[in-house]
Amino acid sequence: MRDPLSPAFQINLQWGLRYVHLAAILPLYEQDVDPRAISKAFVPAPSVKNPGKKATDQQLVDHKECKNQQNLSKIAVQQFAHLREHLDATGQHDRWVLTIGDGSYTNE
Repeated sequence: MRDPLSPAFQINLQWGLRYVHLAAILPLYEQDVDPRAISKAFVPAPSVKNPGKKATDQQLVDHKECKNQQNLSKIAVQQFAHLREHLDATGQHDRWVLTIGDGSYTNE
């Protein structure tokens, strides 16, 4: 997460790190103010490291299975389920949860 080459007094994030970010948008139209977005989850979703050129067939199969499990879409669905469980546990059964994702979440 932290760039090891950055100075100790300034934290920089590295490029290429994947995160799943959930935000709740509060429609405050009844209070005559603009809507606000509040972060609900910011979960790292690291990509699976590729096996080497000399990987065995079993290692390639394991890599493919692990890659399917570490899919961005599956991580996002887990986070949405966790959010729904949290809302249900706090007595907000009737609260809607609408999801919006970009094109990468529709890939197989």
